[in-house]
Amino acid sequence: FLFRQDISPRLVNRILNEEYGGKDPLPVMQHALMRTWDEWKNDGDGGVITLEHYTKAGTMQDALSLDADAAMEGMDEKELHLAKNIFQALSDTDESNRKVRRPARLKEIEKITGAGGKKILGILNRFRSHGRSFIIISGDKDKNNPVIDISHESLLRQWQQLKEWIDEETEDKKRYLKLVEAKEDFDKGEGAYLQDPQLQLALDWLETKQPVKEWAHRYHTGFPEVKNFIKTSEAKRKAYKRAKKIRFIIFTASLVVLSLLAVVFGITAY
Repeated sequence: FLFRQDISPRLVNRILNEEYGGKDPLPVMQHALMRTWDEWKNDGDGGVITLEHYTKAGTMQDALSLDADAAMEGMDEKELHLAKNIFQALSDTDESNRKVRRPARLKEIEKITGAGGKKILGILNRFRSHGRSFIIISGDKDKNNPVIDISHESLLRQWQQLKEWIDEETEDKKRYLKLVEAKEDFDKGEGAYLQDPQLQLALDWLETKQPVKEWAHRYHTGFPEVKNFIKTSEAKRKAYKRAKKIRFIIFTASLVVLSLLAVVFGITAY
């Protein structure tokens, strides 16, 4: 327990007069002070907690985001990619485009990410250890398939990396829903197969995102049909290019034949 005299007056004054324009001031302040305490302990000199400790922790503005970043220290590229996919599976945007939590079962996250449960829990435990409590894992009745949730929406609003991941996920969702709409229009006879540049954008998205059915069906069912629609559109494009090339070859060959006939029979343009 910290008594007032253990904290420097400058730090007390800073906290009391902190200007913080974001949401979730209480959980954010709690996290900032917890990390300030950690910075003080790391110093090991036993002196008072100072403004320098608070600043090093990141203050209310950055303490939570810096601590979440620290949970990923030492991850390799594959682990970072998995962490991104896990947090994207645990978050969403509502109709007002607000970032919100989305609890999910472990088995669902396994299907979305393609990773095993042990690997997923290993990543999540980084955000539940060393004084962090960013993730809640509830055994419920099925201990082999627990419910996983982000502990507080302050993480979605304060962690800069997560905000970027959610924005990226939102763009992927919008792209997928547009493709669903194009497929539905085609089925109703109100649209055609995809053509460039929309087709190439869709193909590039399939290659880079590599979406799976479990991910897509979070937003709309029928992903296999949408994927087939894109691939059929690609086949139509290839067929059109082949036909165009053949027509060009025939046209060129016809010109050559006419030129030869002109030489043989002395045909001139006059």
